[in-house]
Amino acid sequence: MEKTIKYGVYLNKKKLLVFDKTRFSYSEDFNHNPPKRATVFKNKINSFSYKNFDDFNSRLNIIRKEEALVLFQNNKKPNIYHFFMKPFFLFINQYFLKLGFINGREGFILAYICSFSVLKRYFILWLLYRNMD
Repeated sequence: MEKTIKYGVYLNKKKLLVFDKTRFSYSEDFNHNPPKRATVFKNKINSFSYKNFDDFNSRLNIIRKEEALVLFQNNKKPNIYHFFMKPFFLFINQYFLKLGFINGREGFILAYICSFSVLKRYFILWLLYRNMD
């Protein structure tokens, strides 16, 4: 949506960046003495992980399907709590408690999509238990 998201879903989310030493180099010292463990950068790095909204939504769908399969393998059965309360409280958490409303319309859309994807995870799990596709 061509807007920087500062609050809400991605509040204080840290990412691990991995680089290929054969293709990228920062300095001679870095290549010979790479850090032994992960370090946190002092400044923020802008991350453009998704090309557009459809890319974001399709990746969320893939993640939720994998999570539903893991829950199915662990014999977790969905109930009323998973269908109504969990998505609702996730929306409240991301939109109000993590200050997603400051982002405006985009913050609302992201909180809504993420809470809907949780509902979709349990719906997929429900379908798996009923052998439906």
